[in-house]
Amino acid sequence: MMENKVFLSFTFYSTILILKMYVVAIITGQVRLRKKAFANPEDALRNGGLQFCREDPDVERCRRAHRNDMENIFPFLFLGAVYSLLDPSPTVARIHFLIFCVGRIIHTIAYLLRLRAPTRSVAYSVAQLPCFSMALQILLATTPYWSSRCSWAAAGSSPSRIDPQQDVKSHCRAWSALGLLERIPFPYTHLSCRGTSFPGGSSPRIPPTPEHWTRLFLICLHHSMDLSSSRPSRGGIWTKIPPWAALL
Repeated sequence: MMENKVFLSFTFYSTILILKMYVVAIITGQVRLRKKAFANPEDALRNGGLQFCREDPDVERCRRAHRNDMENIFPFLFLGAVYSLLDPSPTVARIHFLIFCVGRIIHTIAYLLRLRAPTRSVAYSVAQLPCFSMALQILLATTPYWSSRCSWAAAGSSPSRIDPQQDVKSHCRAWSALGLLERIPFPYTHLSCRGTSFPGGSSPRIPPTPEHWTRLFLICLHHSMDLSSSRPSRGGIWTKIPPWAALL
């Protein structure tokens, strides 16, 4: 995972944003102490009396800035993590993360220092652009998975009625064409596409989908349950495909 340059970039900017949220929380506490505006009676009694259990405009401004961070940074953490798994261009991904990070920092500064409008609104809007871009790319990448499920439903069929042997063979063609099977560590190096023929003797270039990775994981998991021997049983991998692999 740490060899993924996109994920490293995402981790760097995400950490900066999390630290920024901690800073805003500390500032909120300091403003409470300076303004003597506490949310809990026990805190007010400790610092002068119950009359200080009250709201203050400056404290509420800090709280709104912190709440706005949570409403926007948390979705970014999810979108950025999934986006990093799509193998995008490192430069393009870094631009996405940088724009969001800078936009959120400017938004917080404008909120706390009461900068003239529309500074805060512009910073907020600009920071949303990379989030929408990542969300759109995630949807486009996962559309083939759901479109195949819709085609099964339209045909009056279901994944459980599909021959798992033939279905996994089709995915194996995609893995083999991309060299994915060769990357499986021992003891899964015996996984192969024996019995799978390619037209013209060449492997078709089939782009990987989330379904390919799911099938590969299930096959590896199934074989990990029977590792008494590092060699496959007679008949190859296709005799050991679990029936439940066709349900996904």
